[in-house]
Amino acid sequence: MRDDAGEAGVMTVVCRIPGTGGGDLDWILSRPEYGVEYQPLVSLADGTVAGFEALTRFRDPFGRPLPPDRVFEALHAFPADLFTVEYRAKQCQIAHAPAGVPLYLNIDPDAVLAGGDGPDNPLLALVGDGVGRVVEITENLSLSDARISLAMLARFRDRRVRLALDDLGARDTLTSFEVLARVDDVKLARDWLDRRDDLAQMALL
Repeated sequence: MRDDAGEAGVMTVVCRIPGTGGGDLDWILSRPEYGVEYQPLVSLADGTVAGFEALTRFRDPFGRPLPPDRVFEALHAFPADLFTVEYRAKQCQIAHAPAGVPLYLNIDPDAVLAGGDGPDNPLLALVGDGVGRVVEITENLSLSDARISLAMLARFRDRRVRLALDDLGARDTLTSFEVLARVDDVKLARDWLDRRDDLAQMALL
């Protein structure tokens, strides 16, 4: 089901996907629907849409929105469930993506890790079997996160998938120069806009 009446060019989609249940997050895992929001990436040069970022959306049993970061944070305690949710979400995002422009996909490195370290990892196969897709990772919270991110980048790079670093410079994160050197695109954290009066921050930018 598609809803194209989103605000400022945002398009939302609901995918019906059979649920399996299990784990401590039974409601999310047993849901017959997953939501995805496509946020346009607009060129500053001419105002055209240069791509879309696909974002997963969840609701609780009463229909209220659930913050995706909190859902995925909870799922990290259950790697198999994390993989299941991430895989279903990516199926939905790819199946309904707008055509003709790149699709940016946020993928949790721990979900890729949970899918196995072989070439037949389902997430690698799903995302890597199409052109015009860009895999995004967020900045790291720890050194161990950076190592997992590097491993994921290498596996998608082997499949010739374009790579992006999301939320560069976000507060409470670490910047790995090795990760930064291995991506094709860099997306700055939105809170950089709040630092326009800080000369040191602008010089760094």
